[in-house]
Amino acid sequence: MRFIAQRQLAIILVSGSATLSPALATEYLPEIVIVSERVESDDKSTSAWVNSAEDIRAWNALNVSEVLDQVPGLNVQYGAGSGEARAWIRGFRDRDALVLYDGIPIASANDGTLDLAEISSAAIDSIRVLKSAPSVIYGPNGLAGVIDMVPREPARDFAADIALQWGEAGARSVDATLSGA
Repeated sequence: MRFIAQRQLAIILVSGSATLSPALATEYLPEIVIVSERVESDDKSTSAWVNSAEDIRAWNALNVSEVLDQVPGLNVQYGAGSGEARAWIRGFRDRDALVLYDGIPIASANDGTLDLAEISSAAIDSIRVLKSAPSVIYGPNGLAGVIDMVPREPARDFAADIALQWGEAGARSVDATLSGA
Protein backbone atom coordinates (compact mmCIF):
# COMPACT_ATOMS: atom_id res chain seq x y z
CA MET A 1 0.00 0.00 0.00
CA ARG A 2 1.48 3.34 -0.99
CA PHE A 3 0.53 6.79 0.14
CA ILE A 4 1.02 9.98 -1.80
CA ALA A 5 2.29 13.01 0.10
CA GLN A 6 1.81 16.50 -1.23
CA ARG A 7 4.80 18.77 -0.73
CA GLN A 8 2.96 22.05 -0.87
CA LEU A 9 -0.50 23.44 -0.92
CA ALA A 10 -0.74 26.92 -2.43
CA ILE A 11 -3.52 29.32 -1.48
CA ILE A 12 -4.25 31.90 -4.12
CA LEU A 13 -6.43 34.84 -3.28
CA VAL A 14 -8.42 36.11 -6.21
CA SER A 15 -10.83 39.00 -5.74
CA GLY A 16 -11.60 38.16 -2.09
CA SER A 17 -12.09 34.37 -2.52
CA ALA A 18 -9.61 31.59 -1.70
CA THR A 19 -8.75 28.85 -4.17
CA LEU A 20 -6.71 25.76 -3.26
CA SER A 21 -4.24 24.41 -5.78
CA PRO A 22 -2.12 21.26 -5.20
CA ALA A 23 1.58 21.58 -5.94
CA LEU A 24 2.97 19.95 -9.04
CA ALA A 25 5.49 17.65 -7.34
CA THR A 26 4.27 14.53 -5.52
CA GLU A 27 6.38 12.03 -3.64
CA TYR A 28 5.69 8.34 -3.07
CA LEU A 29 6.35 7.08 0.46
CA PRO A 30 7.77 3.59 1.01
CA GLU A 31 5.58 0.80 2.34
CA ILE A 32 5.64 0.44 6.14
CA VAL A 33 5.38 -3.05 7.67
CA ILE A 34 4.61 -3.42 11.38
CA VAL A 35 5.40 -6.73 13.06
CA SER A 36 4.67 -7.62 16.69
CA GLU A 37 5.01 -10.59 18.97
CA ARG A 38 4.05 -11.46 22.53
CA VAL A 39 6.59 -10.56 25.19
CA GLU A 40 7.91 -13.54 27.15
CA SER A 41 9.70 -12.49 30.32
CA ASP A 42 9.90 -13.76 33.89
CA ASP A 43 12.12 -10.84 34.91
CA LYS A 44 10.30 -9.05 37.76
CA SER A 45 12.02 -5.73 36.95
CA THR A 46 10.32 -5.32 33.58
CA SER A 47 6.73 -4.43 32.73
CA ALA A 48 5.82 -8.12 32.86
CA TRP A 49 5.11 -9.68 36.26
CA VAL A 50 4.26 -13.38 36.66
CA ASN A 51 2.72 -14.85 39.83
CA SER A 52 3.08 -18.63 39.84
CA ALA A 53 0.97 -21.18 41.73
CA GLU A 54 3.78 -21.40 44.31
CA ASP A 55 3.59 -17.60 44.86
CA ILE A 56 -0.18 -17.77 45.27
CA ARG A 57 0.09 -20.56 47.87
CA ALA A 58 2.93 -18.78 49.72
CA TRP A 59 0.82 -15.59 50.04
CA ASN A 60 -2.18 -17.62 51.25
CA ALA A 61 -4.36 -15.67 48.83
CA LEU A 62 -7.98 -16.77 48.57
CA ASN A 63 -8.90 -14.72 45.52
CA VAL A 64 -7.30 -12.92 42.58
CA SER A 65 -7.49 -9.49 44.22
CA GLU A 66 -5.29 -10.74 47.10
CA VAL A 67 -2.72 -12.03 44.59
CA LEU A 68 -2.71 -8.75 42.66
CA ASP A 69 -2.05 -6.82 45.89
CA GLN A 70 1.53 -8.18 45.62
CA VAL A 71 2.23 -6.71 42.14
CA PRO A 72 4.20 -3.43 42.07
CA GLY A 73 2.54 -0.68 40.04
CA LEU A 74 -0.89 -2.29 40.45
CA ASN A 75 -3.35 -0.96 43.01
CA VAL A 76 -6.39 -3.00 44.01
CA GLN A 77 -9.14 -0.63 45.12
CA TYR A 78 -12.21 -1.77 46.99
CA GLY A 79 -15.50 0.03 46.34
CA ALA A 80 -16.85 1.98 49.31
CA GLY A 81 -20.45 0.89 48.94
CA SER A 82 -20.15 -2.36 47.01
CA GLY A 83 -16.79 -3.66 48.26
CA GLU A 84 -15.87 -4.75 44.73
CA ALA A 85 -12.14 -5.24 44.12
CA ARG A 86 -10.89 -3.51 40.98
CA ALA A 87 -7.36 -3.24 39.63
CA TRP A 88 -5.83 0.11 38.71
CA ILE A 89 -2.55 -0.23 36.80
CA ARG A 90 -0.03 2.64 36.97
CA GLY A 91 -2.78 5.14 37.76
CA PHE A 92 -5.14 4.06 34.96
CA ARG A 93 -8.69 3.12 35.96
CA ASP A 94 -9.92 -0.45 36.03
CA ARG A 95 -11.86 0.10 32.78
CA ASP A 96 -8.54 0.68 30.99
CA ALA A 97 -7.12 -2.69 32.07
CA LEU A 98 -7.87 -5.77 30.00
CA VAL A 99 -8.63 -8.82 32.17
CA LEU A 100 -8.25 -12.23 30.52
CA TYR A 101 -9.12 -15.70 31.81
CA ASP A 102 -7.39 -18.39 29.76
CA GLY A 103 -6.84 -15.78 27.04
CA ILE A 104 -10.51 -14.79 26.87
CA PRO A 105 -11.54 -11.24 27.87
CA ILE A 106 -13.86 -11.16 30.87
CA ALA A 107 -15.57 -8.02 32.11
CA SER A 108 -19.02 -6.66 32.75
CA ALA A 109 -20.90 -5.84 29.56
CA ASN A 110 -22.55 -3.00 31.49
CA ASP A 111 -19.54 -0.93 32.56
CA GLY A 112 -16.44 -2.89 31.50
CA THR A 113 -15.35 -3.74 35.03
CA LEU A 114 -14.96 -6.93 37.03
CA ASP A 115 -14.93 -7.79 40.75
CA LEU A 116 -11.58 -9.58 41.13
CA ALA A 117 -12.48 -10.77 44.65
CA GLU A 118 -15.09 -13.09 43.10
CA ILE A 119 -12.47 -15.21 41.29
CA SER A 120 -10.99 -17.92 43.48
CA SER A 121 -7.21 -18.26 43.45
CA ALA A 122 -7.58 -22.05 43.92
CA ALA A 123 -8.56 -22.37 40.25
CA ILE A 124 -5.60 -20.28 39.02
CA ASP A 125 -2.23 -21.72 37.97
CA SER A 126 -0.57 -18.36 37.32
CA ILE A 127 -1.38 -14.69 36.83
CA ARG A 128 0.60 -12.60 34.39
CA VAL A 129 0.45 -8.81 34.52
CA LEU A 130 1.73 -6.68 31.64
CA LYS A 131 1.86 -2.97 32.34
CA SER A 132 1.60 -0.18 29.72
CA ALA A 133 3.22 -0.56 26.28
CA PRO A 134 3.50 -4.37 25.86
CA SER A 135 -0.22 -4.67 26.57
CA VAL A 136 -1.18 -3.37 23.10
CA ILE A 137 -0.29 -6.79 21.67
CA TYR A 138 -3.43 -8.18 23.32
CA GLY A 139 -5.82 -5.89 21.49
CA PRO A 140 -8.32 -3.22 22.53
CA ASN A 141 -9.09 -2.08 26.10
CA GLY A 142 -5.55 -2.70 27.33
CA LEU A 143 -4.34 0.89 27.60
CA ALA A 144 -3.27 0.48 31.24
CA GLY A 145 -2.17 -3.12 30.95
CA VAL A 146 -3.28 -6.73 30.83
CA ILE A 147 -4.09 -9.14 33.65
CA ASP A 148 -3.96 -12.67 32.20
CA MET A 149 -5.14 -15.47 34.50
CA VAL A 150 -4.11 -18.99 33.49
CA PRO A 151 -6.38 -21.66 35.01
CA ARG A 152 -5.07 -24.86 36.55
CA GLU A 153 -5.24 -28.00 34.45
CA PRO A 154 -8.12 -30.23 35.57
CA ALA A 155 -7.09 -33.21 37.66
CA ARG A 156 -7.36 -36.64 36.04
CA ASP A 157 -8.75 -38.08 39.24
CA PHE A 158 -11.29 -36.43 41.48
CA ALA A 159 -9.74 -33.64 43.58
CA ALA A 160 -11.14 -31.13 46.04
CA ASP A 161 -9.63 -28.01 47.60
CA ILE A 162 -11.31 -26.41 50.59
CA ALA A 163 -10.15 -23.25 52.37
CA LEU A 164 -11.79 -21.94 55.55
CA GLN A 165 -10.99 -18.65 57.28
CA TRP A 166 -12.34 -17.00 60.40
CA GLY A 167 -11.68 -13.44 61.46
CA GLU A 168 -12.71 -10.72 63.85
CA ALA A 169 -16.34 -9.76 64.42
CA GLY A 170 -17.59 -13.09 63.10
CA ALA A 171 -16.09 -12.67 59.63
CA ARG A 172 -15.64 -15.97 57.82
CA SER A 173 -14.85 -17.23 54.35
CA VAL A 174 -15.32 -20.62 52.70
CA ASP A 175 -13.77 -21.47 49.34
CA ALA A 176 -14.20 -24.86 47.65
CA THR A 177 -12.95 -26.08 44.28
CA LEU A 178 -13.77 -29.46 42.70
CA SER A 179 -11.93 -30.96 39.77
CA GLY A 180 -11.67 -34.25 37.95
CA ALA A 181 -13.25 -36.53 35.43
